[in-house]
Amino acid sequence: MPETNAVTLYVTGTVTDVMQGRPPSPDRWIALEPFLAAFEAGSPSGTETIGEFIAFNGVGYSASTAAGPDVHRLLHGSRVVSNGAVFLPRDARPAAVINIDETTPMSDVYERLHQQVPAPFCFVATATFASYHGVALSKPPIYGEAIFDHADAYYSEPPTTGSQVPVALMGCVADFDRLGGVSRQDLEKVLYDNPLDPPRQLSSHTHSLVLRAPAANVRNITREDAVAVRHLVADSLVASARFEIYEIGRMIAVTPAAD
Repeated sequence: MPETNAVTLYVTGTVTDVMQGRPPSPDRWIALEPFLAAFEAGSPSGTETIGEFIAFNGVGYSASTAAGPDVHRLLHGSRVVSNGAVFLPRDARPAAVINIDETTPMSDVYERLHQQVPAPFCFVATATFASYHGVALSKPPIYGEAIFDHADAYYSEPPTTGSQVPVALMGCVADFDRLGGVSRQDLEKVLYDNPLDPPRQLSSHTHSLVLRAPAANVRNITREDAVAVRHLVADSLVASARFEIYEIGRMIAVTPAAD
């Protein structure tokens, strides 16, 4: 294993809060300027539109869960309200950088990244997908309902698919049998068994920001590049990509923005 500098991730809420529909405090806004990237559930517009969320370079993006014609409309802003999200600081240093240059299932990419850094990690990436498969919440997970028990309501819109789709990614990966110094309780704030993905040894959770054109590095991404936010399904096929892998050292609560 290469020498690494394990990073501190910041968190608000948990993925369990999202899956069980527990709303956040409506005034618990998180400023995004300190962070290189973030993802999970959130909205730059307010609690009633919380959906699939990702952020890069201090700008957050989400797929709106407003009912009607605005569902999945791209929202963006410099802060987010969230019932479950993880944040990567701007000064974090990657443990490894991996390039993918041949068509590879995303599930196999997770295995390759884990071979390089065999510990719990998060990653950011820019990629082009030969075959892209993404899904998004269509109802905000704030009503005290288990979203996968009411999947027809919470995933009422069809999946997003396509070929040669340029994206930016953030995700987390862990083998729960090989946690090292990271607690299971902390990792379960962001990782879970998703019935949309096939079962496998590694647990993963990844979101994607669909871009207008391919980007060389996530640090180049601006809001003018953004098209849509989706949860990435692991059967997607990567054509080419650049992954930065960050070994997780600890996870601590993020401080809400001052009013």
